[in-house]
Amino acid sequence: GAKPGDVILVTGYPGHSAAGLQLLLQSLASEDHPLVRAYTNPTHRAREGRAVALTGWATAMIDTSDGFLGDLGHICEESRVGAFLTQEKFPVTDELREAASILKKEPRDFFLGDSDDYQLIITCSAKDVERIRSSIASTYEGPVTEVGEVAAPEKGLRLLLADGSERSLSAKGWDHFRQ
Repeated sequence: GAKPGDVILVTGYPGHSAAGLQLLLQSLASEDHPLVRAYTNPTHRAREGRAVALTGWATAMIDTSDGFLGDLGHICEESRVGAFLTQEKFPVTDELREAASILKKEPRDFFLGDSDDYQLIITCSAKDVERIRSSIASTYEGPVTEVGEVAAPEKGLRLLLADGSERSLSAKGWDHFRQ
């Protein structure tokens, strides 16, 4: 149901779990590190998803169990649309920046990539953004961030980088049958 011009929202901080896993696998952080806890003790947004669904204002919604980009790709494929994301809008915490630096990666790679964060991607009309945020606020204290806009299908998936350049993205998510 997503359509060109819709806003793309995300709850929480996608990428935390993936960074936590990498820190854990490389013995770079202890079990009590917040990103490692995001991986070892995942939470979900079922109550928030239900609250949003009951409003009728979301045009599409999915959790980020396959990673942000993979699951946004599912929305785009099913809705036959593209998407334009803005890196500067990504909700990136200091913990994720620090982990990315230690792991010699860009924070956006964790945000976009495979991750078991179980946050929500929601598309809606711009006029409904605050109402969606309000419906989520009754059960969730975390952020609901606008990270992009649904685009025409021929635009594909695009990312506006911090330096002002654009990059084409591929919607690769977790493939349960990949070897």
